[in-house]
Amino acid sequence: MKLDREIFADLDDLIDKGFEREDENTTDDVRWIWLRKVIDIRGTRFTFLIEVTYLLTISDDPFASYDENFNYSFEKVRCFLRDDDDQNIFCIKPKVESLDDFDNIEKFF
Repeated sequence: MKLDREIFADLDDLIDKGFEREDENTTDDVRWIWLRKVIDIRGTRFTFLIEVTYLLTISDDPFASYDENFNYSFEKVRCFLRDDDDQNIFCIKPKVESLDDFDNIEKFF
């Protein structure tokens, strides 16, 4: 597995932090991968959704290993404030420089 940004060296790091993976439902060799985590905001009817997006490109190189045929490219991080009907109230694109920044986001809630 190759990533173009060191801070996301392994998707498993985010899964270990409580993110859930969702893959685009397609058989195309290029597809979107989302890692999402929902945080309840104490004492309110709102939730905070953190979404990390990757683009997965699958190649078919017979001389490469299985993992080398999967190339994950980091795309973006977005955060949504949602109401109790799961409607997005607003979206922000935070500056994320390390996996620890995800912990810092959660500390607000």
